[in-house]
Amino acid sequence: PGGAAGGAPGGSAADAEQFKEYSDCIGKADSSDVQAIQKCSELLK
Repeated sequence: PGGAAGGAPGGSAADAEQFKEYSDCIGKADSSDVQAIQKCSELLK
């Protein structure tokens, strides 16, 4: 039970906004750029 796979659990508007920013960040980051990926992950904390 809970959110869709890959989505942020909780489902509040703030979580949705945060996850959207994360998705945008990942989309712009190079998939081999570990530092960029980690920086994006910080958005979800």
